[in-house]
Amino acid sequence: MRIDRTEFAAQKQELLLFVALVAAGLIAAREWVVRPHLGALRASEQYVSALKASAERSATVNSALRAKRGRLETLAAQCASRSGMVFSPAKADEFLSDLEAFCMETGCVMGGASRLDNRQDSDSGIKARTTALSLQGTCSNVIRFIQKLRARPQRVAIESLRMTAARTDSRIVECAMVITIYVQGREED
Repeated sequence: MRIDRTEFAAQKQELLLFVALVAAGLIAAREWVVRPHLGALRASEQYVSALKASAERSATVNSALRAKRGRLETLAAQCASRSGMVFSPAKADEFLSDLEAFCMETGCVMGGASRLDNRQDSDSGIKARTTALSLQGTCSNVIRFIQKLRARPQRVAIESLRMTAARTDSRIVECAMVITIYVQGREED
């Protein structure tokens, strides 16, 4: 019986040795095969989280950019529609110097013109030039002059208008008006 116990103990030791070798092999395989991939797996998890954060920031920036682009397109359309309404500095000088001839084309006589003030919007670069005019003519000629001013492609704003009957002839009216034109670009006074 004693032999059976020793034989059984030897078999038990062999089995334990075999289990220990298999366990050591599994641990070694894990260290050689699985562990390097765990580091790559952790790195890819960090990469995915950084990528998600970057995508969220990108979406936020793109949304803000689309809103600003829309606003810019709206402003560009407004600017394009209004760009014909303002004078260039050369055209403004030409218009103001030709006011007497412009007045005569409608049958009126220019009494005088004087520049009142210039206001410039520092952001847009548009300058308002205000001029006081006095002219005489029949009522229909004065109305034709006003219509001709308003028919210009560039905006001519009539700030004030006063018409009175002339003392010498009841068919003639004296007209005093203040007009403002808008000039694009910075210019010297």
